[in-house]
Amino acid sequence: MGWNLGTIKGRYTAVFLGFMALVCALTVIGIQIWITPALQKAGEENVALRVGEIATDIRDQLNGVQTQSRSITQLVAQLPSEQIDAQLPALIDQYGNGMVFGGGIWPLPDKREAGRAKFSTFFHRDASNALIPNTYWNSTEAPNYFDQPWHKAGQQAPRGVCAWAAAYKDGASQQPRTNCAMGIYQDGALYGVSTIDVTLGFFNDLVAKKEQEIGGQVMIIEADGKILSRNARLTAMLFT
Repeated sequence: MGWNLGTIKGRYTAVFLGFMALVCALTVIGIQIWITPALQKAGEENVALRVGEIATDIRDQLNGVQTQSRSITQLVAQLPSEQIDAQLPALIDQYGNGMVFGGGIWPLPDKREAGRAKFSTFFHRDASNALIPNTYWNSTEAPNYFDQPWHKAGQQAPRGVCAWAAAYKDGASQQPRTNCAMGIYQDGALYGVSTIDVTLGFFNDLVAKKEQEIGGQVMIIEADGKILSRNARLTAMLFT
């Protein structure tokens, strides 16, 4: 339907339609300039917050292991050698934490028994989740555990602080693991190192929960690029 611009009604209609077109155009431009970026920023901040919560949850879990390690190092330093084997399983499993795969006491040469270089005690979980002893590291074919990087890191760590190993995987468990190595001190001198091995499968539960919340996918990777979580695509976080 047309209108006659020569009439007042026609001119009024044209001006009104032009004004409405201008308003619509300015509205679209305003949305693109101010509202869309604000919404996008809010969405990104929400995702960052949710991913940050994963880091907090991980730190809380690992701080709990560090606290457990401190109690082990303090008690073991007071135990006679013959009691270490009997007490260690209960110390490893004292909180019933399923992510704790095992743990060990790794004395320096001659510290636990004079003339004996390798005298460790190590327990890990079997298929039934029971803690069983593993004596491999005391055997003649095993390399010196006190020369291993994780042991050296534990020796050099500040007292009461975990030296966390890079994630690794071996035949003992289907899940990747890390361990807290912490120095044991007896009468002010370094006696050896304690370890608590931690499975990293709990990362997948944290990731799955956050993926549902943000409607996206989350990947947890170590600083060296090693993937620690099962799902991966959109969002990355460094585990340090």
